[in-house]
Amino acid sequence: MASQNTHRLRYLRNWARLGIGLIALGNAVPALAQATTPAGVPASGTSDPAPADAPNGATAVPAWVAVRAYASGSTSLSGDTLSATADDTSLLWASEGAVVAADGLTLTASGNSSSGDASSFYGLNAPVLATSGAKITLQNSTIKASGTGANGIFAYGDGSSVTVSDTAIDVTADLAHGIMSSGGGTVTATNLSVSTAGKHSAAIATDRGGGTIVSTGGTYITSGEGSPGLYSTGNLQSNNEKFTLTGSEAVVVEGSNSATVRGSTFTAANGGVMLYQSFSGDAEGSEATFTMMGGAITAAAGPMFYVTNATGEFNLSGVALSAASGDLVKASIDRWGAEGSNGGHAIVNASAQVLEGNLTADSISSILLNLTNGSSWTGAATNASVSLDAASVWKVTADTSLDALTDAAGITGNTIANITGAATVTYDATDTANAWLGGNSFSLEGGGTLQPRS
Repeated sequence: MASQNTHRLRYLRNWARLGIGLIALGNAVPALAQATTPAGVPASGTSDPAPADAPNGATAVPAWVAVRAYASGSTSLSGDTLSATADDTSLLWASEGAVVAADGLTLTASGNSSSGDASSFYGLNAPVLATSGAKITLQNSTIKASGTGANGIFAYGDGSSVTVSDTAIDVTADLAHGIMSSGGGTVTATNLSVSTAGKHSAAIATDRGGGTIVSTGGTYITSGEGSPGLYSTGNLQSNNEKFTLTGSEAVVVEGSNSATVRGSTFTAANGGVMLYQSFSGDAEGSEATFTMMGGAITAAAGPMFYVTNATGEFNLSGVALSAASGDLVKASIDRWGAEGSNGGHAIVNASAQVLEGNLTADSISSILLNLTNGSSWTGAATNASVSLDAASVWKVTADTSLDALTDAAGITGNTIANITGAATVTYDATDTANAWLGGNSFSLEGGGTLQPRS
């Protein structure tokens, strides 16, 4: 897994809460030059201390500014070229329920964000931005942004959405994600080509207040430190896409949120999938879920699956997995949470799945591996529990200490048909979960044994 400083996308934010009044650019649409701030947000650039649509603890809703700002009605754009060099400036912004349909746009921005929080929470400085129930449809376009906090596409707030297809997004600075949503916003993406180069700049991400992003058929590349393919504090779905991550994990889910992957492939430098809770306030709860069907994850370093300061559930079926470290699942304390209660609790549900690698949990953490529907696992375990159905098998590669074992269908007499290997597997005979074993010892095919710990 990557170093601990890479696990937070917002590690390098500018935490200053700036209340700076912003001025619309001179090349904004003349009739909308005063429509740079949505209704209910004062022109001073700050909102009320606790606006109804702001997640608890978030920085103030910013005074958004854009080259093109639409606050009502329906608008169509075709072939337009929009550019900006000023800080805190979007190129296309729809608000107040406006509907914008855009085709063949060329968007270029170089301004920086004055607040990393405002960029990640509300889309400040995003080239394409939908807020307060607006809907943007964008296709056959290019977006290039070189400023900090310039998230390529951003949807903020319930009812706000961006539907984007056949578009290239290239963002190069820190805290600049490819596509992003927060506060309940929705992004639907099809056939995108996305590249991010800055630190803490995931290809696809949500932030405080959550959101939903469904992406299909794209190619995503991140090269910055701490920049995974997916970073979820909401609901992310990836379908048949290709991710190359040279400075980070493949997927991160924080809090009681989820990421669902169907047929996508991930090649990651620093680990596979991490589920955790930072207690930063960016995500509520501590029960994260990752589901993957088909596709592949290749991790050059770190464990394939990692849980800390949370309960994490992994649902796997038909995924090609390769972890160079040999660590399949790790659950442990880390730098988040209160000492003594910040362990990780991993539940791995494998159906028709091939697994290789070890399970390792520290003294206040746990791992439960459920093998069903013809799954196979090759590896050893520490502080873990294993459950097998009659059609699944476990090849033990080293001496293993189990918390609990469920394998009633695999045992006949004193032999076990579906656990093989020359190693010794011990179980806790005092645990009621193992009462069915009766404190007995059993022979494994291959010369090993299953026996109670002395």
